[in-house]
Amino acid sequence: MRSDFLRDLLTKKPYSDFIFEHPFAFTRFDAEGVLGLVTVKLPGSIYFEDFSFKDGIVFDHVTLEGTLNFYGGKISNAVLLSSHFIGGVLVQNTLFGRDLDVMRCPKDDTLISLMGDGSKFEGEVVIEKSTLGRVSIRNADFNGFGFEGSVAKSLDFTSSKFSKVFVIEDQSTVGDSTPESFDSAGLNLDSAQVKADVLLSGNFPKSIFMNSATIDGSLVLSDGSFWSIFANNLHVSGQFVLGAGRMNPTDSSAKHWPGWQPNSTIILSNSRINQIYSPQNLKAWPSHLVLRDLSFDSVLHEGGPADSSAQSERAWFSQWLARADERPYSPQPYQQVVSFLQKSGYADDAADVGVAGKRLELREVCSAWNVSKCLYLWGSFVFIGFGYKIYWSVYWSAFFAAFGWLIFATDRHAVVTTTPWKPVRLGFLYSIDMLLPVLKLREDSTKVQVSTGWRTGYLYLHKTMGWLLGSFLVAGLSGITK
Repeated sequence: MRSDFLRDLLTKKPYSDFIFEHPFAFTRFDAEGVLGLVTVKLPGSIYFEDFSFKDGIVFDHVTLEGTLNFYGGKISNAVLLSSHFIGGVLVQNTLFGRDLDVMRCPKDDTLISLMGDGSKFEGEVVIEKSTLGRVSIRNADFNGFGFEGSVAKSLDFTSSKFSKVFVIEDQSTVGDSTPESFDSAGLNLDSAQVKADVLLSGNFPKSIFMNSATIDGSLVLSDGSFWSIFANNLHVSGQFVLGAGRMNPTDSSAKHWPGWQPNSTIILSNSRINQIYSPQNLKAWPSHLVLRDLSFDSVLHEGGPADSSAQSERAWFSQWLARADERPYSPQPYQQVVSFLQKSGYADDAADVGVAGKRLELREVCSAWNVSKCLYLWGSFVFIGFGYKIYWSVYWSAFFAAFGWLIFATDRHAVVTTTPWKPVRLGFLYSIDMLLPVLKLREDSTKVQVSTGWRTGYLYLHKTMGWLLGSFLVAGLSGITK
């Protein structure tokens, strides 16, 4: 069948009157030539089923008061230019041999303006300078996707596959800003698989969902405004980029940083990222983070001026992790950062970050009146810095040894309990022997009896502090206090 014949059926009376007044579907046909509809208004819906457009379709300045439907067919390429589909465009189980272009389409307030579940697009899908309602193309195969200078209430690509880049840019807007819709998805890429980069640059007043998605390239957030990103079990083989520094290394300004609305969140629980690429400035990040069981190989700080309050790695990571103030406390994000800093040669910064995390746990445990654990964590912090500051135990040992020396050296009635008893002057070595029972610097230290009274009481305290220091030292060296 020639496409010109099909065009005449749709646009010329009396054929068009019959088609649009009765439920009618064009089925099981092969059309040769381009189906071109230009500057026409059609009063109903169009249904194509089990079809083939070998040379493609072009709708230019077309107004369709119903729905444009494609079911189970093949289209070499499709161009929807400056057209208005009041009932939307529904595409199911259809193969696009080349591109699907939606360009300069006017505002569409319909519930679903484009649906293509289960379809395959061997060319690019490009939506340019158009205003759409809800776009739903789930379980589909894409070559690539571009959303440029356009507006949509939502984009849903759940479980779809993209062999090339996925791009939303040029001041596009995805989602509406009604408060009750904030927690729903503006862009949904749950369980999607993208073989290249995902570039998001635009306005996203509703949430972005990327749960269980796989991105073989990089995920780039730049410019525009973002609400929240839900990305549990996300896998990014490349970089997670905040800002445009990776794409434009010569631009070191902050103008390309993603903007975040108040109380926005990124959830990266159980996610795996090769490298986090962001400026050393927390303004590029939202106010809340969920990082439980996030793993990454490295963090690269480039792409803009550093925050004056986070010039060091220690300061930046401590403030970054503080935004993930989760309850109950999770040590994994801190341990992940400590491991990275140690491997990168920042041993002191790693220790400070580790201590900062354990202090959050200490605060949480003591606030919950868990007395035994609170005392254990408090002692671990004071004596060995939770195992990250083992050398603190040396300072404490020196302090108690010196303080004990002052106490015992003034005892004029101390004796050695041999036969017969004999007076003895106690010195620094005796203080060390009593503090650190594993040492034996004087043979008769264990046979000394100090004078009764408060010195006897202090001797017991002195020995107790020695046992505590030794116990925490062993625990810290074993790593269990971290």
